[in-house]
Amino acid sequence: MATGGGLVVIAADHPGRGALGVGGEPFAMADRVDLLARLCIALQRPGVGGVLGTADILEELLLLGVLEGKVVIGSMNRGGLAGTVFEMDDRFTGYDAATIARMGFDGGKTAP
Repeated sequence: MATGGGLVVIAADHPGRGALGVGGEPFAMADRVDLLARLCIALQRPGVGGVLGTADILEELLLLGVLEGKVVIGSMNRGGLAGTVFEMDDRFTGYDAATIARMGFDGGKTAP
């Protein structure tokens, strides 16, 4: 956890909506193995307190054993594709509140 009352949480829910670009690299988060490796490294950095992710990402990080002692926030994002007119009208496709509670996560995110 970060000192001084702050908390750094890595957002890893973007690929779940097809938002794969970072800066000028349109497919920076497209390689799953590379993304998971970078998340594992980031979660080991001092001051990084946790991760926000979709079900697939969080469950893989759990299997990799890197979430021990970290804040875990499950994404309840909608399934709409980023940039489409129906992006905000689509239903939730990830976790729901009951599943987040059953998994023992620290919270959930509902906004896109």
